[in-house]
Amino acid sequence: LISGRTMDYGPFGFIEKYDPGWGMWIHAGEHFSFMNQPQAAGKNFQMFAESLLPLMDANGSQELRGIVAGYPDASRRALDLMWARKLGLRGPSEEASALWEELEQLLRQHP
Repeated sequence: LISGRTMDYGPFGFIEKYDPGWGMWIHAGEHFSFMNQPQAAGKNFQMFAESLLPLMDANGSQELRGIVAGYPDASRRALDLMWARKLGLRGPSEEASALWEELEQLLRQHP
């Protein structure tokens, strides 16, 4: 990682039963849990972008900040597409999101 930390990205484990807070490695914590991976990636991306800011002029810094600010929406769209495809659907929609939310609740209730 740019910040000087190292991580093993696996794959080195499988979720035996559904737990959105599950993390394979010791001390994973909520930040790096299974369902928090998009947020963790966003934080890593933000930190990487911040490390580049001193190298940029004002226009580049402003553009980079805009890109970072757009990450949550871009991530949400990518996740919606991924879940729809995993469910065998053509793409994201309100119905696909509702179906995923219902199925995810069933997974939580019956891991």
